[in-house]
Amino acid sequence: MVIGSLAIRWSPWISFLLLILPLPTVGQERISRPLEYSGYSAPVYRSLSTRSYYVPTSDGEKIALDVYLPEEGPKLDSFPVIFEYTPYQRSTINPKTGEIRSLASEGIAPFFTAYGYAVACADMRGTGASSGWLMDFMPRIAMDGKNVVDWMAAQDWCDGNVGMMGGSYL
Repeated sequence: MVIGSLAIRWSPWISFLLLILPLPTVGQERISRPLEYSGYSAPVYRSLSTRSYYVPTSDGEKIALDVYLPEEGPKLDSFPVIFEYTPYQRSTINPKTGEIRSLASEGIAPFFTAYGYAVACADMRGTGASSGWLMDFMPRIAMDGKNVVDWMAAQDWCDGNVGMMGGSYL
């Protein structure tokens, strides 16, 4: 009898709690889709800066690399890097308009740098502004990619963490 009367006495409160607990409050919805991210953290950097490098390879070639760093936000000296290593050219120029298209103009770099990531893109040897010649899937391409990752991880703007992104050939 005691258990039955406790259940009757507490059931309205338990029902009330079960109804309100799962309801999200304003701003709690979490979205994580390509180029749409909310509810986890807020963007903290308002702009980015661009740096371009030639990273030397062990056989004397040079790999062209663009790096986009977060600016106008919390003062940090180094960032994790999101890296794309591509045979499809890290940037192109429209000969009619002079417009340069790159990760910065395509929205990828501004999106990730806003959340505190550096973004980097390198042309594989023999493509874009990198020297040498390219033969699809040759082992040297992987060695060059590792060389660029190691080089970035040692730079003062990198916190030592480098992750890669890309699709298709990448």
